[in-house]
Amino acid sequence: MSELIDNNHILPHRLFAMIGVVNQFPRIKREDLLNLVQPTAENQETSKNTFLKCQLCGLIQVSEGSEKRTTLAVDPKVATDFEAFRAHMQSTLLGVTEESQNHFILNQFTAWYAVNDQWVVETNKADWEVKFNDHLYPHERERVINEHPGITTWIAWADFLGWGWPIKFGTQQTRLVPDCTLRLRPLISALLPEDSFIPYGVFAKRLADRCPELDGGLLFKQCLMAAFPHERRGNRLSLMLSTALRVLHEQGHIVLEKRADATETWTLFPAQTYHNQITHIRRG
Repeated sequence: MSELIDNNHILPHRLFAMIGVVNQFPRIKREDLLNLVQPTAENQETSKNTFLKCQLCGLIQVSEGSEKRTTLAVDPKVATDFEAFRAHMQSTLLGVTEESQNHFILNQFTAWYAVNDQWVVETNKADWEVKFNDHLYPHERERVINEHPGITTWIAWADFLGWGWPIKFGTQQTRLVPDCTLRLRPLISALLPEDSFIPYGVFAKRLADRCPELDGGLLFKQCLMAAFPHERRGNRLSLMLSTALRVLHEQGHIVLEKRADATETWTLFPAQTYHNQITHIRRG
């Protein structure tokens, strides 16, 4: 099993830069590629690791033989358009639910992060490390994920993949505000194919099936049980999802509605300037 977050230097912009070079110089030798990305005067460990992760993520392919020619394994747009690159990486990295699969911890830590709502904003990475491992891996002798590397790199990938955005309070550590807007926005047409309002519960089921790390999904439920074994959330939504729904509503991508005669009501994470209950949703 391999994880993108097991190295503090493997960041989205490094992968994007490397495939950009491959796109510009088709069939480039591996050695020449590494030299262009990171000069030989420097330690090339970072570029070598980035090369391996590009292979792992299906971004590049390497020919057999001594020359090791490297070519793109994706549409050239993925190497030139950052949003296309983001979409490809979302389709490649997300939705993992099996411990034996690559990038499982990336997805599992996200689900745990979403479950913990405002607590993650009020605490720091050292606290996250302790709590995550205590909740989900209490019998492991070694940490499954550490503050460095691991959580620090996760913040960069979570920002890129659409689970939140970083914020720093004064001299304090960078934290990630839970907000899955960028995760949900590309999925709206699939989750809401209808042009009319549907009960939010229908949408919730589709979302849970498509995004196992978000509310109702397999990973989310597992982490909720591990972190809060005696809590029953019912129809109360997480801070991460509530923020995204409000943002997408304000942007006009979706429309949220509360109907008095609805049989089921869902409660968003409290916010002073918004209505906090919904019953129906439609595509904007």
